[in-house]
Amino acid sequence: ENKFVANFIGKMNFLKGEIVGREENFLKVKTEEGDFLVRKKEVGSKKIEIGFRPELIKLEKGNINNLKGEIFEINYLGETVEVKIKTESGKEFIGNFLFDKRIKFKRGDSVEFSVSPQDIVIFEK
Repeated sequence: ENKFVANFIGKMNFLKGEIVGREENFLKVKTEEGDFLVRKKEVGSKKIEIGFRPELIKLEKGNINNLKGEIFEINYLGETVEVKIKTESGKEFIGNFLFDKRIKFKRGDSVEFSVSPQDIVIFEK
């Protein structure tokens, strides 16, 4: 996968990481935001970056690949809402969600979110 092309096609969230193990059909990747499980892929280096699209973030704590942060910006874009989240370490992520008037996003709200392993792409450095 090519990081330049991925970012050119649309926004993407990235994390630097290192492959530290394998679990069944997944690679275990240690990042500055914790450990992630990603789809197994043959890579030439242990030092990698992982990426996922804003629309693939789930605003719920999952069994794996969880992040926690605070909403610092909200942009309403027609049918979608772009929510910018900053983690305790200062890393910023973007989430895109379908607009639902029952869900109220507020600046300063704490949120937990997750990403499925199959939605994470590995980029070799």
